[in-house]
Amino acid sequence: MMRRVTVLLLALTVLGSAGCGAKAPVAPVVVALPVAECPAPSRPAIPALDPALPFDHALSVEIFLERDDVFRSYAKALEDCVKCYGAQSGGDSGRN
Repeated sequence: MMRRVTVLLLALTVLGSAGCGAKAPVAPVVVALPVAECPAPSRPAIPALDPALPFDHALSVEIFLERDDVFRSYAKALEDCVKCYGAQSGGDSGRN
């Protein structure tokens, strides 16, 4: 009787552990969503400074202010482009 029980337990152990082996890898599911092209701004031309003028000259200050306007509008257009792509992905990629 004890021999039968031992053989039965051994057979159940082998059969039970057969299902714990390595399983076939599952292929990842790739979901490609259509993305619309968002308008990206082209790089602006930056007004040049006159190296002969000092930084605090009225003309240099005017050029600095113009450059600041160009940089700010370019940054705003880049942020709008990022927000456009973020809206398509469903995430909030833009900062307020």
